[in-house]
Amino acid sequence: MNNSTQDLDLLIVFDALWQERSVSKAALRLKMSQPGLSHSLNRLRLQFKDRLFVRSRQGVVPTPKAIELQRDVQLFLEIAQRIHHGAEPELKNWSGRIRIATTDYFEHIAMPQLLAKIAIEIPNMQIIIRSTQGALPYAELERGEIDLAIAGFFGDLPEGLLSQALYDETYVCIARKGHPSFKKGMSFESYVNAHHVLVSPQGDLDGVVDVALKKVKLTRKVTAGFSSFYSVPYVVSQSDLIATFPSRMSLNISQYFKLDVFEPPLKLPGYTLKNVWHARTNSSYVHKWLRKTIKEILNNRS
Repeated sequence: MNNSTQDLDLLIVFDALWQERSVSKAALRLKMSQPGLSHSLNRLRLQFKDRLFVRSRQGVVPTPKAIELQRDVQLFLEIAQRIHHGAEPELKNWSGRIRIATTDYFEHIAMPQLLAKIAIEIPNMQIIIRSTQGALPYAELERGEIDLAIAGFFGDLPEGLLSQALYDETYVCIARKGHPSFKKGMSFESYVNAHHVLVSPQGDLDGVVDVALKKVKLTRKVTAGFSSFYSVPYVVSQSDLIATFPSRMSLNISQYFKLDVFEPPLKLPGYTLKNVWHARTNSSYVHKWLRKTIKEILNNRS
């Protein structure tokens, strides 16, 4: 595209359509008429030789070409804005959506505080949370469909991704108050003989406990595996099942459920919760603010 004001305006139209997924809403956002925005979309289609956004029942959806272009368009507009203003624009003037792939563990311990911060500092930011489905969403990060991934089970990262350690998490054991097996505390024997539930984002029934028990040639009875962290304390509070659970969430959630919290009667390795993002967003002032704010929120909860 030529370096002209008209071309820049077309990229602004592209960005509005990406954010709103609706021709009418994008037109309203840019203070344009709907026919005027449709005309700009047609010019974009000619420029890129692709339909870019196609109609759906909910509005418009991006084509693979639009998904490929989106991050470059966003970064170009941010750079153009910085050049125009001579500095990074104010956060409060930024408008757009951020997509985070994570678990309900992060939603529970950080999202209330994060949304409160956003309301004050970037009021036009919208956050969309998606499940990691138990794996690193590498392709989605690369394509720009996900801005940030947050979990503690990503392992080694492929080329092109960056990470930031947020904090180290440990495990505790939770059981319903008055559990008959733990009236005098939790012994190794009572722990191993109990029926267990666990969080299983990957869809299996093995965890760090099973690895530790195998070292001493023991096994435990795992009754169920859940995709949701929040389901586990709910089930445990209403049954004789127990769970080995992240300590930070256990301490927060025990006030809402009738639970006793015990130190594990065997040595278990913890894990590190991490931010993971694609290199293309590394210098974005909005993404830097988001990563920094998330880390500050979690550290303040230590």
